[in-house]
Amino acid sequence: MDHPESVQPDMSAEETRELARLATAGVVVMIMFAIVGFAFVLGAGDAASGIGAAVNVAAAIALFQGRRQVLKGHGGQASILLVAVVLLGVLVLAPIPPPVPALGAAPVLAVCFALSFLHGRRLAVALIAALIVSVVTAIMVELTPASPDLPPELAAAIRVGSMAAVTALVGLFLYRHRQRLELAVTRARASAEALSDSEARYRTVVEDVREVIFRIDGHGRWSLLNRAWEELTGHHVVESLGKPILDFVHADDRENHADLIQPVAAGVMNEYRHELRIAGADGQTIWVEVRARPLHDGAGLSVGMSGTLTDITARRALEERLLVQAFHDDLTGLANRALFKNRLEHALTRRAPAHGLVGLLYIDVDRFKTVNDSLGHTAGDALLEAIAARLRAVLRPEDTIARLGGDEFAILVEDIRLPDEMLALAERVLAAFNTPFALLGRQMTIRSSIGVVVAAVGDRSADDLLRDADVAMYRAKVGGRGSYALFEPSMQAEVAARMELESDLREAVAQELLTLAYQPIVTLPGGDVVAVEALARWQHPVRGDVPPLVFIPCAEDSGLIVALGRWVLRRACHDVADLRRAIASASDLRLSVNVSPRQLSDADFVSDVLSAVRDAGLPTGALDLEVTESVVLDCGEEGIERLRILRAAGVGVALDDFGTGFSSLGNLRTLPIDQLKVDRTFVSEMLTGGVESAVVEAVVRLGAALGVSVVAEGIEDRAVADRLAELGCPLGQGFLFGRPQAVAHLRELFLPPLGHRPPLAA
Repeated sequence: MDHPESVQPDMSAEETRELARLATAGVVVMIMFAIVGFAFVLGAGDAASGIGAAVNVAAAIALFQGRRQVLKGHGGQASILLVAVVLLGVLVLAPIPPPVPALGAAPVLAVCFALSFLHGRRLAVALIAALIVSVVTAIMVELTPASPDLPPELAAAIRVGSMAAVTALVGLFLYRHRQRLELAVTRARASAEALSDSEARYRTVVEDVREVIFRIDGHGRWSLLNRAWEELTGHHVVESLGKPILDFVHADDRENHADLIQPVAAGVMNEYRHELRIAGADGQTIWVEVRARPLHDGAGLSVGMSGTLTDITARRALEERLLVQAFHDDLTGLANRALFKNRLEHALTRRAPAHGLVGLLYIDVDRFKTVNDSLGHTAGDALLEAIAARLRAVLRPEDTIARLGGDEFAILVEDIRLPDEMLALAERVLAAFNTPFALLGRQMTIRSSIGVVVAAVGDRSADDLLRDADVAMYRAKVGGRGSYALFEPSMQAEVAARMELESDLREAVAQELLTLAYQPIVTLPGGDVVAVEALARWQHPVRGDVPPLVFIPCAEDSGLIVALGRWVLRRACHDVADLRRAIASASDLRLSVNVSPRQLSDADFVSDVLSAVRDAGLPTGALDLEVTESVVLDCGEEGIERLRILRAAGVGVALDDFGTGFSSLGNLRTLPIDQLKVDRTFVSEMLTGGVESAVVEAVVRLGAALGVSVVAEGIEDRAVADRLAELGCPLGQGFLFGRPQAVAHLRELFLPPLGHRPPLAA
């Protein structure tokens, strides 16, 4: 096994070049000796000198080949050939009288072996030894012939013997070290090959790494880039090298990241790590993470930086999306509640401006749930997006608009002078809702209720303002949809009472504590009861009789109307079915039940109606569902289709409060109706001879033309009833014929035979 200490130091490239230069010098010396030998031939005609000159030429050629072998790392393989050539030269040149051959032979031998195996200090020792051997040999050669007592043959023998002895000693010395020298050469060559392989692998690894590996000099210019630079940016490596790195940094980041080259100049930074944007060759923006460390020279001074660039474009895009999602509404792109509250807090806590007022609008879309449930979530989302676009159009760029959730929006306005500015903005917002919205090919009129609050900077908290704006919005909704209300402290008590009412109503609906009253619908002019309208009544244990105008809107706003309507329908069907079975004169009695647009938007509405009449044993043809004209606006095609299904099953459909809504003759043709109910506002004033009388007469004629029945509501005077009969109105309803009453009192109406009972008490 080879021991580490026997291994010669690896020969560097510089040492190899030095040996090559020495070999070149040896070749020149051999040629000079050859020239001298040829000169003797020409001058004295000495054949031996000619042979010596030829041998020197051969030695020069052999030495030149040895030089090539040294450069290739194969000096050991040429050593035997060189030794043989030199020994031959010594033997041939020994008889020549001049000292020139002797002076040339020994150096040739030493130089050949030295160039083949040695370097550094060992080479210097070998050359000095060769010089000494050459001088000693020359002296011995020259002194030998001087003795007259020696015959020429003996002198020549001594000369040859001395030369051979010296040559043998040198050869023996070199041969003893031959194996170690060859091992050193072999390991040096293996080390050089390993270094070459390592460098190749390093280059391969550097080129195959997906991250950009770079080095910059002390002036902030690229001095090294791998292939990943081209793949990332599109810039060619060759064209990028030598250019300042800031030329490739995004224009918006150059000022912030100009210190990228400062650590190089100052030499005080241990590590640089930051994120910046790189401008790609095609103009794209690439986010990269820079990680770099300074490079130092032998004196410890910074001479550049090296590091990596990692593509983080996808990560930054994801972070930006997450940031937007965290503070913006996904659907509309508006600020969300968190961002809105943050800006509101900032507006209320910053240093008070010259005016010092902050305004807030709290907007709720009226009947949005009905639209969403009837037309589907796609239409609901489209409506919210359209509303957001209209709200943006009425605001200033510096105002903040947010979607707080569901169908609620908010607007923040800073630096206002007077509360009237917020009221004017509220009117502009309401006006933005006047134009119908196009939803799934339908034009729908949507309203909004707005709460307005104005506060001084530093006066109240963000939560206080949001609460007060919500209270004002609730007040606007109660006072009449499609309006706004400015917050007043008294509203808080109002809203608290409303919330308490809602809580009580929820409990009453759950426990079925409400009752039903029935108002007759009679023929004109005979006064025969042909139908009854079921009306919900609530007797509160503390509040007493709560009017329907109070608790029905509360049920609508809270969503309790669906459960309440389902209970009314089932209870009324049972009551009328029992009455029809108990009294023969009531066997054809019909039932009218009011239906809210929110009920009609419920997916289970059709099954609820059919199960109610089936469970009660009431024919479907005995039931009329009363809907208002707003069903066209609020329920959409799905709600109308549910009415068509029920009508096909035999259930009648009546259009209630006709003349007060937004219907058109086109809508009348679309709706599956069997009956028109003229609103009481027209009926009560029809005897004045004004427009009301004309409206009633037109509706009666319209009903006849459409082939549907007409019911006049709110009849309280006999003259009105007679006039309606003259116009041909077939049915009437009002206090003149009976007030709403419990089912037990309703039985009394049918005890006498139909058509032979006394007039009903007013």
